[in-house]
Amino acid sequence: MQEQINALIDEAASVVAQTQTIAELDNVQVGFLGRKGRVTAVLRGVSDLPVEERPAAGQAANRAKDAIAACIAARREELAVAVVVAVADDFDMSAPGTGTYRGHKHPLTLVTEDLERIFLGLGFDIVSGPEIETEWYNFIALNIPPHHPIRDEHDSFYINNEVLLRTETSAVQIGRCFRRDAVDATHSHTFHQIEALYVDEGVTMAQLKGTLRSLIDELYGKNLKMRFRPDYFPFVEPGAEVAFSCPKCVGAGDGCALCHGSGWLELGGAGMVHPNVLENV
Repeated sequence: MQEQINALIDEAASVVAQTQTIAELDNVQVGFLGRKGRVTAVLRGVSDLPVEERPAAGQAANRAKDAIAACIAARREELAVAVVVAVADDFDMSAPGTGTYRGHKHPLTLVTEDLERIFLGLGFDIVSGPEIETEWYNFIALNIPPHHPIRDEHDSFYINNEVLLRTETSAVQIGRCFRRDAVDATHSHTFHQIEALYVDEGVTMAQLKGTLRSLIDELYGKNLKMRFRPDYFPFVEPGAEVAFSCPKCVGAGDGCALCHGSGWLELGGAGMVHPNVLENV
């Protein structure tokens, strides 16, 4: 058994020394040390020896395994160094650079920055807040009590009975929102909102309309119309749906895929902050 093990070590050393690539060395390692390798077979054969011979044979087989593993590791380092040297020798310092691809900001980031720039120019401050909210801040303080039907429409992501992923940004005004909507061209489980909140004495719907007119002019140009229609939102009174003429077909409709032929794109809801909301906050 000892002679067999010594011969195996010598054979392995010879084969390892002849390898020229890492891939060849990997194959040699599997052949000698793998689950079905030759050293493994020797170790399994120890159990067939007489009891008094097994300890010495097992120790010799393990020493052979360690010796072959060390031989392979040393050759692997030699081959790795050779690859580095070869690459360095082939590197032409005088060759022109190829340049690198530079990424760009995500479209949502670009739109958010445009909106922030516009509202900052109008005198607003930018505020953000937590995406995980309590029912109080997400619903009740916004004048949406527990049994309000709009809470069924939101189909919210609840973490427990009192905490959920926010369904709108009215609690803080800006950021990502989450609802269990099926994803299609106009819906997503994760979407972005921005709200402008102006609280003062003597504020009117005229100031609201003027602010939104400035927003549309800055984002899409001054050739688009703006439309207000009465609508219901629990946190405003009176409330309105705000839309503007489609920038693709300029309000013509005519089978436009962007506005589905209506000539209008909804910007969002608007209105005067409901007295209950002001009282709650």
